[in-house]
Amino acid sequence: MKRTMITVLVALSLLAVLFAGATAQTFYTSLDHVIAKSLITSGDTSVIGNLAVTGVTAMTGNTSVGGTLAVVGDTSLSGLLSIATVDELTVANGGTITPTGTLQRLTAAGAVGAALGAPTAGAYVMLLNTSANTITITDTTGAVLAGNAALGQWDTLTIVGYGNSWHEVARSNN
Repeated sequence: MKRTMITVLVALSLLAVLFAGATAQTFYTSLDHVIAKSLITSGDTSVIGNLAVTGVTAMTGNTSVGGTLAVVGDTSLSGLLSIATVDELTVANGGTITPTGTLQRLTAAGAVGAALGAPTAGAYVMLLNTSANTITITDTTGAVLAGNAALGQWDTLTIVGYGNSWHEVARSNN
């Protein structure tokens, strides 16, 4: 009887351990290379360096890539596309505007005229004048514009880099 009772208690204890919820543990590890048939992350995902993906990739939550994200094929986004602003450029009269980001804010101490610097191939840039002063972007060598673009406050000029020139996509007089 005693032996049966001990066996039953051991069996019940093992069943309790087996069916009890285990506390999930979080672990972090640094890996040189990861090759996986499927990779699922939850929460925020950060990649430092370049990210190359072949096949279908679905990301939910915040994903940041510190480097180049190269996509070959169609890209589909749902929700808003948010473009981070870069530091505002102060334009000097007779100077050169060299954009450093997709949404490039411009400012000037007075009415100025400036040319566009050398383009980055494939770069898509929206220039936004945030100052109360007119900034005129001249249609010179290195720019294929529909004439000089006089940007008043909140006006935009959208350009794309192709070959040796910036090509006008649109402008808005706001």
